[in-house]
Amino acid sequence: WSEIASGVAGLVSAFFEQPDETCDALRSFGASLFAPLVDRLGWEAPADEAKRPDGYQTSLLRQLAVSRALAYGHPESTAEARRRFYAHVEGDVSAIPADLKGAVFASVLREGGEAEFEALKTLYKAADSSLEESLILGAMGAANDAALVRAALEYNLTDEVRKQDGAAIVASAAG
Repeated sequence: WSEIASGVAGLVSAFFEQPDETCDALRSFGASLFAPLVDRLGWEAPADEAKRPDGYQTSLLRQLAVSRALAYGHPESTAEARRRFYAHVEGDVSAIPADLKGAVFASVLREGGEAEFEALKTLYKAADSSLEESLILGAMGAANDAALVRAALEYNLTDEVRKQDGAAIVASAAG
């Protein structure tokens, strides 16, 4: 599945300058591959997953499937990401599994707008770990709206963001 994800991502990347219909078809193809895995594996690991012989691999597959379904804009997955994001913003810290936070944050910003960008900034200011900060900053450059990408890059230049952490925004904006 990792090789499939890499191959599809390579195709999407190679055709990014093609007409919207071509890009949309490639994203739809990617979503059609990974959405059934999300449906089968879900968003949450069962309590006994870590004890199973294949538990670690299943966890990695879940993370890959959800992140790819979100990256390709699968409607049900993006709706679930949005629901979990706003539950997280409202204080439910268990709403987003830790290994899916980066994908959820990026998806919500890609599908959203200024409100989601501001919510990410608020989460960044309240983050209690450098990992959480890094995930949020990495998502900030993932917007589809050029004005939001510009806003993220400008935010990167403020004193709010430690200089050593700013590469995450630049990398996601470049992507």
